[in-house]
Amino acid sequence: MPRAVAVHPRGQWPEAAAVDAVTLAYLDRHRRRIRLVADSGAAFLLDLPRARHLADGDGLELDGGGYIKVCAAPEAIIEIEAADRESLLRIAWHLGNRHLPLQVRPSIRSSAPMRRVLHIPITPMMPTAARPEGVSDVRLYRVLTWLSPGFPIGAYSYSHGLETAAEHGTVHDRKTLQHWIAAVVALGAGRMDADTLRDAHRAASAQDLDALASANRRGLAFRATAEMALETTAQGEAFLATCRAAWPDPFLDRAAVMLKEAGDAVCYAAAVGAVTACAGIPLGCALTAYLHAMSANLVSVGLRLGIVGQTDGQRILAALEPVVSSAAADALTRNPAAFGGAALAVELASMAHETQYTRLFRS
Repeated sequence: MPRAVAVHPRGQWPEAAAVDAVTLAYLDRHRRRIRLVADSGAAFLLDLPRARHLADGDGLELDGGGYIKVCAAPEAIIEIEAADRESLLRIAWHLGNRHLPLQVRPSIRSSAPMRRVLHIPITPMMPTAARPEGVSDVRLYRVLTWLSPGFPIGAYSYSHGLETAAEHGTVHDRKTLQHWIAAVVALGAGRMDADTLRDAHRAASAQDLDALASANRRGLAFRATAEMALETTAQGEAFLATCRAAWPDPFLDRAAVMLKEAGDAVCYAAAVGAVTACAGIPLGCALTAYLHAMSANLVSVGLRLGIVGQTDGQRILAALEPVVSSAAADALTRNPAAFGGAALAVELASMAHETQYTRLFRS
């Protein structure tokens, strides 16, 4: 089967060399690897290094020579008119939160695949000072529930190597614990999980199972130790299963089936990204909540190991506020190709923890 291995933007490839064309609707034009059927009826494999949005007029370069031209399928347009400015802003937020193409005028013009978005109930909004910007009371309630210490994923049983660092005296007081957690969030698993969550959130917002699978696999692959792999997969499986049971969503069901058929485990950060996207929770809010939950769990580990007391634990969380905020903001704009971490001491501690004689935690 011919393989399309590169995408060339419109005007930057020789259209005279096109051997075929493929016509795709908007929602079908954000892909990485999928079998497609050209307009002539011939099948080919789109096989790109990473997911790309295919625009009308782009050229798909074939591995055996020649190109396939991308054509945007004609689609109906929906015009949305609002009774007042506030209603218009709310509708625009729902559409924009899903990264959908539209033109904003006194009315909104949006393409037909967005029709289902119009049926989303717009819940009464809390006073601005009482909630994160752009988050309704229902969505705030959900993200607080999903990332609370009481959510049944067993987060309390993982120390992420901190138990070994305490055993060896590397982390022994408030200052060293704060430094350790800041490094995890900004340079270690926090950085990689934030990128994984971001990519999964965007994939789920676009209803793109292939892109979600790619984000999930990368999140799993970048685990330096067996215990860190257990930490993300055990929590990921529990999180996705619990959310599907209590907050059913068709896309999450399809994602779970896809992962099971592929034999893939569930990366916790990818699961959080997909679930929050399906709930309409803004990406920035999801990133901040996830990184706060990671920080709070490690502070809790420090409390149980006797490194700090309750008040010092809260002082650490207060001091980590700009670290978490900056890590979330960086993830929003970071190039996906810059994926990775640099917290070697944490990874070495995790390796040593696997053979530590006396342990309270699973990692």
